[in-house]
Amino acid sequence: MGVLRGGAVLAAARRRAENQAWDRQPIDTGYQRAMQDYQTSESRLGQDYQTSLSRLAAQREWLGQDQATGMSQLGLQFERGWEDLGTREARAAREAMQAFIDYSPFSRYRGLI
Repeated sequence: MGVLRGGAVLAAARRRAENQAWDRQPIDTGYQRAMQDYQTSESRLGQDYQTSLSRLAAQREWLGQDQATGMSQLGLQFERGWEDLGTREARAAREAMQAFIDYSPFSRYRGLI
């Protein structure tokens, strides 16, 4: 009877293990899906981080370019301001000389001399 009983105990244990596996299947499936979701989220987070870093680097580069362009424009405006000042000064001197010639006492003799 002990030999037969041992076979029955083993069969019952095997059957119980199969039933437990069947009962645990939704739990295991849920766990596997949760792990896949976690890994997908972690991967996307890493991609978002890399994308953000590359965008930040691009913005820093653009800022440097904008700063260089701004400094260049500022220097150009400064130079143009000095050129305009010189042009106005030369024009004022020329117009003052013309006014002096036009209003001088000898201006009526200009064509005769």
